[in-house]
Amino acid sequence: MSHAVCIVPIAPVRKRPTHEAEMTTQLVFGETCTILAETEKGFFHVLCDLDGYEGFCMGNQLLILDENWHDDHPYLGGWSNTIIAKDGTRMQVPFGASIPPQISALFLLPSQTPVSNGLEFNRQNLEMVTSLFLNTPYLWGGRTVFGADCSGFVQMVMKAFRVYLPRDASQQALTGIVIDSLAEAQPGDLAFFDVDGKIVHVGILMDSDTIIHAYGKVRKDRIDEAGIINSDKGERTHHLSSIKRIVA
Repeated sequence: MSHAVCIVPIAPVRKRPTHEAEMTTQLVFGETCTILAETEKGFFHVLCDLDGYEGFCMGNQLLILDENWHDDHPYLGGWSNTIIAKDGTRMQVPFGASIPPQISALFLLPSQTPVSNGLEFNRQNLEMVTSLFLNTPYLWGGRTVFGADCSGFVQMVMKAFRVYLPRDASQQALTGIVIDSLAEAQPGDLAFFDVDGKIVHVGILMDSDTIIHAYGKVRKDRIDEAGIINSDKGERTHHLSSIKRIVA
């Protein structure tokens, strides 16, 4: 099997090898994947290295690699970051885009571009990273400040702290340590929400009564032991299922 790295700002990963198919996740610039097969119409069947998610991605949005390695390289810390290609053209890539050596050989970074090897997990840094996503529109399958779903938002925030989570909320709910109540919660704990016992939503607790999550857009709302209360309308939108501590 071959391996590849994403060389466009965001590469859609779809359920089937066609542009009309549902986007289930995304590869972000610098993230890697395993190529399982090449299909018709220029699509590759890929396995995302970060979280093991499978889908179909356009082959011309990837660069084939000589070796397999995982996405544990420095990332770009600005909301939007300028990348300069070898031909001098520029493109903007989102927060969290990686810069592995193979990327550095093809693209240049302006000297002012913020680069991070991973942040210390604390309240101040959590506030800083999550604030970059505020008002990002909800996008099914999205993982960036340009558009994110609930679990994609959580996954990319935690990636900034070198905490690598599965892709979907139901998978993320299987990780971490159970916290019995909101009174015991700490900033950065994840809250999961269900419908008829099925996990359908996730957000990040900022304190015992505030959550940040992607619902319409990335937003802060109130939370109590029953669930989320929309801060604009005062309506309850989600039923609390569990709280998990991902970072000790």
